[in-house]
This record gives sequence, structure tokens and C-alpha cells, in this order.
Amino acid sequence: MLARRNASAKYRGRNEEELREKARIRMQLCVTVAETPELQEDARARARESSRKYRASHAAALAHRQRIRRMDAYEKKHGHKAWLERSEKLETQRRAAAEEEEWRVYEVELRRRERERETGAA
Repeated sequence: MLARRNASAKYRGRNEEELREKARIRMQLCVTVAETPELQEDARARARESSRKYRASHAAALAHRQRIRRMDAYEKKHGHKAWLERSEKLETQRRAAAEEEEWRVYEVELRRRERERETGAA
């Protein structure tokens, strides 16, 4: 950690003028945005969208970590063989649900076509 801090300090020392110019430009942009209601609304919209994307991606990552943690805990408690059996059972259930969904979509499409034929023939 100390090495990173030292490297950052050396970088700031070498590039002091460039960093100061970037900060000045950033501050000027903030002043411009603060003076213009349209730019303020655009900035708020960008912030809302950025927050929404972060929440969505963070929720997915958190759920993934929790699934892995639960899988590891199950394997530790019940053993590798039981974990494999459980994984196979869950995969079978997932496949069955996917197949059921395919059939449901197929049946909905068939009913739609039948209605079209009935209304077209009448």
C-alpha cells in the first residue's frame, strides 16, 4: 500500500501543472453547468442513468457471489457427492422449466394462428 501511495505522490509531483490544468477545466465546467438549467438537467439525467446501471450490475454481481457462497457452504456441510447430486437435480429442474416454457410459447402461437384462421374464414 505504501508503494502505491509513493508512486501516486511521485506522479502528482511530475505532472503537477497538467493535473492543475485538468482541475481548472473541471471546475470551469461545473460552474458552466451550475449556470445553465438545461445542462443541470442533462447532468442529473446522466447521473440517474449511471446510478441505475450501477445498481443493476451490482445486484447481479451480489446475487452471483451469494449463490457461490451458498454452493460452497452446501458442499462443505454435505460433501462433494451430495453437492454433485444436488447440482444435477437443479440442472434437471432448470431444463424441465425451459422445456415447459418452450411448450407454453408454442401453444400460445398455435392458439393465435387458430384465431387468425377463424377470423379470416368468417
